[in-house]
Amino acid sequence: MSDTYTYEWLENLLDDLGIKESPARVHGSLVGFLCAGGGNDSSTHWFGRVVDDDDLELPEENVTELDDFARATARMLALDDLRLTLLLPDSDDSLQNQAEALTEWCGGFLGGIGLSGFTDSKKLSADAREALKDLARIAKTDVQLDSDHDGNENALMELYEYAKVSAALIFQEIEHQQRNAKIDAAKKRAEHRTLQ
Repeated sequence: MSDTYTYEWLENLLDDLGIKESPARVHGSLVGFLCAGGGNDSSTHWFGRVVDDDDLELPEENVTELDDFARATARMLALDDLRLTLLLPDSDDSLQNQAEALTEWCGGFLGGIGLSGFTDSKKLSADAREALKDLARIAKTDVQLDSDHDGNENALMELYEYAKVSAALIFQEIEHQQRNAKIDAAKKRAEHRTLQ
């Protein structure tokens, strides 16, 4: 993700728009939405759905920013080298806040998949279905850190990487399903034309 799009950038944008939503949850929702094929919508559409305001009207400047943000996020997802960066508070923030933001990101991710209209998780591999279940468990976690700072930091980093890899896996599988469905539909149309 570009240096332009950070947790702080999104936090400031949400504040400027008067939206009381966690930047981590909004980013997770966008990633989930894109992973499940919701990327063909305009920015105001995905953003309005994510913040639960389908009638949201944004200044043109913010629409452009959100379009660019969504496109940059989609590009990061499409790369096979896991360049996606989860927008969470940086390491200067407390581990507690970082961990809570990760749970919000995971919850947003699952919500974004739902917002996209994707309902066919049974067609996903066992690994992808397990990743969805694990992300749901992370999202429901009541974060209680113990006194082992290094252990907490390592555990958080492992969960961060797991969420990132899970998002990439789910994106790749759904994209593959959707690509195959388009190919099948094109073949059927071609066969139908041939028969006429």
